[in-house]
Amino acid sequence: MASGSAQSPLQYIKGFGPARAAALRKAGIETVQDLLYYFPRGYIDRRTTLPIKDLRRAVSAGEPVTVIGRIIRQEARRSRRSNRVVFFLALEDDSGVVQCVWFEGVKYYRTMFETGEMLAVSAIPTLDKLGRPQFVHPEFDRLRGKEEEDEPDWNAMVNTGGMIPKYSSGSDLANAGLDSRGFRRVIRSALRSHGSIIGEIVPAGIRKQQRLMDLRAAISAIHFPENPVELAEAQRRLKFDELFFLELMMAMRKRNRRESVKGISFTIESPLARTLVEFLPFDLTTAQKRVIREITGDMKRAEAMNRLLQGDVGSGKTIVALTAMLVAVDNGYQSAFMAPTEILADQHYRTLVSFLQGIPVNIRLLIGGQKKKLRDDVLEDARSGRGNIIVGTHALLEENVEFARLGLVVIDEQHRFGVMQRAVLRQKGLNPDVLVMTATPIPRTLAMTVHGDLDVSIIDQ
Repeated sequence: MASGSAQSPLQYIKGFGPARAAALRKAGIETVQDLLYYFPRGYIDRRTTLPIKDLRRAVSAGEPVTVIGRIIRQEARRSRRSNRVVFFLALEDDSGVVQCVWFEGVKYYRTMFETGEMLAVSAIPTLDKLGRPQFVHPEFDRLRGKEEEDEPDWNAMVNTGGMIPKYSSGSDLANAGLDSRGFRRVIRSALRSHGSIIGEIVPAGIRKQQRLMDLRAAISAIHFPENPVELAEAQRRLKFDELFFLELMMAMRKRNRRESVKGISFTIESPLARTLVEFLPFDLTTAQKRVIREITGDMKRAEAMNRLLQGDVGSGKTIVALTAMLVAVDNGYQSAFMAPTEILADQHYRTLVSFLQGIPVNIRLLIGGQKKKLRDDVLEDARSGRGNIIVGTHALLEENVEFARLGLVVIDEQHRFGVMQRAVLRQKGLNPDVLVMTATPIPRTLAMTVHGDLDVSIIDQ
């Protein structure tokens, strides 16, 4: 029966001494749960390994293959031609014998292996000078030695068509007996002694709806799958958990922000926005009208807006954003519009100016290559409040850029700006609303996960 909990120290697992525990601590593995969540980096599928007798055919293909066999002979001997010490190891399976050769690291390899242990080796096979297939400096994975000889389920995994996990290791871990084979041993022991304490964390209704494997079965199968189908189901369950809890965390962050961070309530209807729509040489689409309602609805609330506006190039994101900026202007606030490059910033500036012909709004452009006099003039307009809309690049983030009353931040191609950059621009006002725009098509469900701290509006027509 398992003792302790998933957070129990590793000393509760059979086979763990101080050296192993210390090596794992350096790798960030301190508890039983940490160990069980140390997933394999790959698998050896016994059904796709090659019998040694078929290696000659694989030589001509020139592709890496994997064979599994028992070590029947190993020796280090000096080469007559080069006078270098070379390490040779002979592997045998039911179909034949193959030799593995190492020219480097001989001192290391000559004390590593046990005659009689099972080994999986992977490399592109070549022919030796006598025309026999061989492996030179193959990757290898130690499968079974003396410690596992009396374990029937271990023998079944290695000798039948199962899948054998491979784990990442390093010199410190390997020196503590935690190479890939060592990890298989201690993780199997942990599953036996502590598998029953793996508690389910996703509600039963969601598991049933999503057809998810139980967590305990998934963790066992990710380490020791019976077949590729079971492995895929385990991976699907664990990936679901990761995204599910990321989305929960984002939802909690959004709720906490709404409850604790008060923003600006834009209560005055916008005559400027109405004038803009009347002056447009085209009619707004149904989708554009819908997202404008969503955005202006957010702006009326006391909580700070945090919204993602998604739409293809040419879908009208800029006119939607301009409508929001005019709402801010009519309520006595400024807007900052940040683009990732000077070319894009200049394009947005020219587009906004063309839309605002005949509308009394002062729009300024702030980019890095401006002359000092013009730049100082733009900075003064932002600082004094005369500038209603300031379009710019990363230059907007500089310390000397100050706003009198920043109420709305619009960010184009938000994936090209970090979270910190968004926060820096936001700090230039008193919790201004934020509208981020992207042309990257993201399905709504994925957008809710990737941008879980943002509400999502999509211009889809």
